[in-house]
Amino acid sequence: MAYLDIFLFALVAIFIGYRLWAVLGTHDPDKPIRKKNTFQGEEVGAVVRRQRQSERPKTQPVSADGFDEDRFLQGAQMAFRMILEAYSHDDKKTLEKLLSPELFTTFSATIDARQKKGHILEANLYNLTMTRVLDRLTEGHIQKVKVKFVSEQCVLVRDSQGQLVEGDPSSVEEITDIWTFSRDERSRNPNWILIETADSE
Repeated sequence: MAYLDIFLFALVAIFIGYRLWAVLGTHDPDKPIRKKNTFQGEEVGAVVRRQRQSERPKTQPVSADGFDEDRFLQGAQMAFRMILEAYSHDDKKTLEKLLSPELFTTFSATIDARQKKGHILEANLYNLTMTRVLDRLTEGHIQKVKVKFVSEQCVLVRDSQGQLVEGDPSSVEEITDIWTFSRDERSRNPNWILIETADSE
């Protein structure tokens, strides 16, 4: 009977350990996550990965007009990672393919200004904790979809000598971005392009 009790306690310990791992994830506890562009008045401190249950993306059926939200969000996540990486590496060639001409001009000017100062951007994306469609509309033949991204990033700016100018390498921030994607239904190109960015609504 004693062995049975020990076995049961071991199972309970394993289950509790698994639940803690599932909640806390594998984030380095020495690197606190600072919340940015989130709810005002909410305590900002050293927290481990957090995601509000109500904001987790839910499986959506394909709409009557053929819009597949799940598939779109998968592509939006890929675009988010690609654009962030291209921007931090001054990769204008990639950005030009993913952005509208107007937004590309803005991004390009920012990159030029950064290079003129001799600054180097390091945007380390650790995790995309939430991606959600906020709004979708059609204007004529143009479709637009507004998406909310919540991500964990460590953003640093260094000078040409590698010295830190902005940011904290020991801290990860939770950042909220609102991006609007668009595509022309008449185009044979099925890809969406980013036409607008904002920090939050």
